[in-house]
Amino acid sequence: AAPVPRQMESDQSQQVPANPEGAAQAAGLLKEDAALFQTTDWASFAVTTGISLTIYLLTLAPEVTLEMSGILSTAAAYGGVAHPPGFPLWTLYAWLFTQALPFSNVAWRVSVSSAFAGALTCGMIALLVSALGAAVLDGLTGFRRLDRSEERVLRAAAALVAAMGFGFNKAYWLMAVTVETKPLTIAVLTLAVCLLLRWSYSAYRRRYLYAGFLAYGLSVSASPIVMPVALALPFFVMLFDAAVGRELFFAAATIAFAIAFTARHGWLPLMTHSDHRAVSVYLWL
Repeated sequence: AAPVPRQMESDQSQQVPANPEGAAQAAGLLKEDAALFQTTDWASFAVTTGISLTIYLLTLAPEVTLEMSGILSTAAAYGGVAHPPGFPLWTLYAWLFTQALPFSNVAWRVSVSSAFAGALTCGMIALLVSALGAAVLDGLTGFRRLDRSEERVLRAAAALVAAMGFGFNKAYWLMAVTVETKPLTIAVLTLAVCLLLRWSYSAYRRRYLYAGFLAYGLSVSASPIVMPVALALPFFVMLFDAAVGRELFFAAATIAFAIAFTARHGWLPLMTHSDHRAVSVYLWL
């Protein structure tokens, strides 16, 4: 081969991709056709979502039920705040159903939104179980493998059983057929898990990581009950990208110190020295 001129060598050495995904592709670390979720996984998602939604709609609460049903239905109908701190994402989501469905009462329409979100959660659980089942089967050594068609049936069956076991658990089934904020919250949180798992499959593709964190933030705006999940996210990220995980830990520690410092000096108006529960909430944030 002809020798490469020195000037050309220096020019080529300076052509470094500006983003991690480009760098990975240049190094041959990414597969162009890499796909975590396959056709069997998406089929499991579609079948499970359809079955769950059908049963939820058949068992839907016909009108206002107990506890927070009346307050939440009113908030959804008028786009208001049910009670502090409110549920912004859920309110907008439920309001869309009150406008899109031109029949029955407001509580029933909002219950339909719960059923739809609950069915999507079941579908995403089936999607995850089917995809992870393929990874488990591919990792088996020392055992006789089933035929590909049999493995696909096995994955689909396991996905359906797992999703149905979750979706028709007594506690979750009740939430999915009444006026509740939790079905949407769990659905968006499950979407965040799917995106983060997809990122872990190709850690150089940061867009899935960013989308996963965005989905998690949206789940918190649907209901603050999922705030403690934030503590687990840096640990998950560190398993696949130690540098990004360290940055997340540093950011979390900095924010926690700033909150504690400003609270100590009385600079946060919503906190007092006697209100220890408020201090705990801010530290969780």
